[in-house]
Formats: sequence, structure tokens, C-alpha cells
Amino acid sequence: MSEPNDRTDEGQAPDETRQMPTAADESDDAPAAEVPGTPDAPESEDTEEPEEQGPYLKADNLKAHGHHGTIIEKFSVSGDKGQIVAVTGNADTGRTTALLSLSGRFQFDTGVLTVGGEDNQRAIRQLCAMPTAEPAIHCDEYHTIRDIALETEIATQKRAQRSEIENWISDLGVSTGARTLWGHLSQYDKKLVGIALAAAENTPVIMLDDVDAGLDVAESDLIFGAVRSVADRDRLVVVSCVRGNPPADTVIALR
Repeated sequence: MSEPNDRTDEGQAPDETRQMPTAADESDDAPAAEVPGTPDAPESEDTEEPEEQGPYLKADNLKAHGHHGTIIEKFSVSGDKGQIVAVTGNADTGRTTALLSLSGRFQFDTGVLTVGGEDNQRAIRQLCAMPTAEPAIHCDEYHTIRDIALETEIATQKRAQRSEIENWISDLGVSTGARTLWGHLSQYDKKLVGIALAAAENTPVIMLDDVDAGLDVAESDLIFGAVRSVADRDRLVVVSCVRGNPPADTVIALR
């Protein structure tokens, strides 16, 4: 798998020894000491209201360009963990660039992006898993699923453990074995493996590019079902897709 380059001390708790009080020798007929009652503390009149949190991901008026001019502009979107956000449009509308920008993997020109309170591009990348985004991020056609799982473990510095990837692949119902070449997978199984690679990183945000490309309606519905199962585990999943009416919580149509 290839991806473009952008590129206290723990304190030891003090040893606390609790000393139990020693009862004094008292005669049997000594009066018991009275313990004065403690009055209830008055309620504070200046109780502060909890500060309202904004969306986990928020992009405002992003604009990005490439070699042939502007790719996306006035692109705004927001989403929270537990949701699916879908960016839909034709092949030349900048869907992939939108996801690369949101995940900190493409330098946009203007606009504001925050993810988990972070606005630094490097920090945002650490919060967002993005397994594939052709042609910038892709899996080698001649590598097996097992090879790709190992490469992902290395590339993510073991945030995604190979065993966890294999568990996700099994849970999502990939129909082929670990020795199958990526180039021999069906489009449907490639989408499932991509979801597994991203989910295994355990990042709060997952980006899935072209999540339904090359699929029929029935397969697309199944893929979105798999995406929903990941979002339900307190993840924000942002997808780009071809269909105009995806089953997502927020849909942004690019033109």
C-alpha cells in the first residue's frame, strides 16, 4: 500500500499508608462522644452550564486546486461520531479530493477544517483512517489480502493489528481467503476489505473513497450496511459515492 508523503514521563503514584486510629481505653460506663452533624453544603448559585460541543468534524468553505485548476470550492460539511456523511457526485466533481482534504492528506488553499478539536494537518491525519483513494493511495494488484494486512500494520505503526484486520474481514463476510490477490478480488470484496483495513485502525474518523463504485444497487446497499455497522461503534464514517441517494445521515452533492 502506498500513500503520499506530507509530511511525562509517567509519574509513580506515591506510596500511601493509611493509619487506622487506635481506640483509647475507656471504662464501660463512659459516655459516648457526640459527633456533631455536618450541615448540607449550600448549593452554588454560580453553577456553570456545560459548554456546548461542536461537531467532531467541521469543514467550512474549503477550496483546493490541482494542476488543471480548481477541484473543490465552497465545500462545507460537518459530522459527529456515530454518523455517516456521504459526498456524492460525478467522477469529475472532486469527491476524492474532498475526502483527502478532510483527512489531512491534501493541502487545501483556503477554508477552515477541524477534526476532534484539531486544526493541524498532521494531527488530523492521525485521527482519520483512509485505506484507499485511487490513484494516490492504493493496494498493489499482486499482493495478497494477507500481504496488505501486514503492510497496513506496518504503515500504521501497528495501530491496525493484522489480527484485528483479519477479524474485521471475517466479520464483514469477505468471500475469499487470505491468499487471494487484490487484483483477483471482486469490486464488492475490495470494498469490504477496505472497510476492514480502516476499521482496524480504531481511529475516530474513517474515510472511504468510491465506496459504491462498480457495484449494483443490491451490493451498494450491503456495503452501506457494513459502513453503518462501523459507524455504530462510535465512529464518524465519511464516504464518497456515485449514487445520489445514499443511506447516510448527511449527504453533500458536488457538481
